[in-house]
Amino acid sequence: MHAFDILGDPVRRRILELLADGEQTSGAITDVIRAEFGLSQPAVSQHLRVLRDSGFASVRAAGARRFYAVEPAPLSEVDAWLDRFRRLWEQRLDALGTELARGRRAARTPAGGEPTRPAGSGTDADKTDPSTMGT
Repeated sequence: MHAFDILGDPVRRRILELLADGEQTSGAITDVIRAEFGLSQPAVSQHLRVLRDSGFASVRAAGARRFYAVEPAPLSEVDAWLDRFRRLWEQRLDALGTELARGRRAARTPAGGEPTRPAGSGTDADKTDPSTMGT
């Protein structure tokens, strides 16, 4: 099964999101998935099996409990595939960052080109000449 076939299912994506926070028991995963998707325990177990068989998740036994963890290798393959397209949105995000910076500069600079300073900012014009005090 192709990685995007695995990730195309919202239940499996949600399970991987849960596992991204750390190892989880099958019972804890089942509780969340049943509450969010209304699936039975056997249906959740089937999704866990698909993730395990495809290498997206691993399982370890501790007594009667089963702990699942996300496996990074298949996700690295997905990331490598996406890397071909990453430049498309990175260029746009860089351009957005530039425009936001321009907007911030424009908001601080009046039409005359000098940056505005708040009252009491310590400019010489704001200071009182001590030699003229008391005269």
